[in-house]
Amino acid sequence: MAKEFYISRMDSKVADTIAAVQLALDKRLVKSVRTQRKVICVPGCRDEIIAGNISIKSLKHEYRYEDCSSSPSSINSRSLSIEGTYRIVDIRQEDAPLTNLRTQTLEGLRQPRNQKYLPSLLLWGDEGQQLYDEIVRSKHYYPYRVESELLKLKVGDIARKIASTGSDVLLELGAGNMEKTGLILRHLDALDTPLTYYALDVDHTALEYALKSLQDSLKLRNINLCALQGTYEDAAKWLATSEEARGRKKTIAWLGNSIANLEQGEAGDLLGRFSEAQGVECLQGFIIGIDGCQDVSRINKAYDIPGGATRRWVRYALKAGRLQLGPEADAVLHDDNWQWAAAWNPGNHRYENYLTARKTLTATIDGTMVKIEEGERLHTLSSGKWTRSDVDRMCSPQGLVLADIWSSPDVGYGIYWLQPAE
Repeated sequence: MAKEFYISRMDSKVADTIAAVQLALDKRLVKSVRTQRKVICVPGCRDEIIAGNISIKSLKHEYRYEDCSSSPSSINSRSLSIEGTYRIVDIRQEDAPLTNLRTQTLEGLRQPRNQKYLPSLLLWGDEGQQLYDEIVRSKHYYPYRVESELLKLKVGDIARKIASTGSDVLLELGAGNMEKTGLILRHLDALDTPLTYYALDVDHTALEYALKSLQDSLKLRNINLCALQGTYEDAAKWLATSEEARGRKKTIAWLGNSIANLEQGEAGDLLGRFSEAQGVECLQGFIIGIDGCQDVSRINKAYDIPGGATRRWVRYALKAGRLQLGPEADAVLHDDNWQWAAAWNPGNHRYENYLTARKTLTATIDGTMVKIEEGERLHTLSSGKWTRSDVDRMCSPQGLVLADIWSSPDVGYGIYWLQPAE
């Protein structure tokens, strides 16, 4: 049965956490909302919250929910999770086979010879993220370092660009540890730009840790923090169907060259889906970090780091695959059955990681025979190195134009501003 809750600890800044309360009411998670005072007026805001009625359109506050009849509690459901002063919303689509990691993993193993793969999503659980963080700390892994340095130099321009669009939503795809995003948020906050930052990632634990760190370190006055747990496809659907997202001006950030883990055509299609999901009138632009380095020697050093950190991370996909598929997959995905391999693909401008079978492997998984021959490769992850011309070719079919770029000339790394064509 729905319970009655109080909202407490109101502050005087503006934000949209009130949307979470309204969503809770709409979904009948609570039957009414009352403040601890009968009426709370907020400086600089014409509206007010009255007991039992929510009339504020954009009110920022720290809040928690308290059960009137018992001890403090929080509302937790698949659609709404409220923790402290930020929310983590689970937007995963359980009935969508393409976003079911177990289904994707088995499908990858059933492909024809040398077309088999392990989904790169396997690499991004909590343990995988820790292994990746070890990679980015290496002096040889230039993409993270170069993008961080570029952001420090150009963050003022980037923040002013976002603020000038009137965006009240900044959605980051594949948010990770959010360290670089923190630079942008700090400058946006200093510009007195009220907006909500939505961090998208697949791992709940990583989101919770990163948001807590962000909240503690930045002490933001004008920016509300929220997280979306799900995949890129889940986020596109959320943008298209969520009442919380509807009608709001949005900028989408995609940093870390993550877009180039996809093939150029796939990346363009995904940008198109994000654009279509919002409608041209709501999409203000994309801010995307893309590595354009064509120095093969530097690339090889960055993606096969001395000490084996890269190889351990790529091989982690085997463990993650076994966890998805269960004991039936052990005969195929045991670590000893595979060796790491990688190569630069000049035709596609990308570095490709594989696992190569040491012997012929067979297993029956969910009633399906899986056979992998000796020497056969499983693709795990690619990292594209796209030039400005590559970016233009990717964007044009989606009705997007390259409107601005902040670049690092010695490496060819760029932070691109893409927006709908006039």
